[in-house]
Amino acid sequence: MHVRGSYATKVLNTGLEIKNISAQLGHKNIETTENYYISTTEDSRRKTVNIVDKLINDEVINDIISYKIVDANMKNKETEKLKKL
Repeated sequence: MHVRGSYATKVLNTGLEIKNISAQLGHKNIETTENYYISTTEDSRRKTVNIVDKLINDEVINDIISYKIVDANMKNKETEKLKKL
């Protein structure tokens, strides 16, 4: 990675908006910054895994998933009852 890429990645990881970083680097489109100057770091990958892990194991998410499964099963049973009529 080159100096501009290192700079862009470090600044983005501080929480600044990519649009501002892109403008600072003189890019007309943020896609240029995203595709050529920003890279992932070990720390950012670790944080992503931790966030996704927390979401997956969140009780509210599990309740929603359980509700949808129960709701789907109930709809299937209701559909079967209507077919018998």
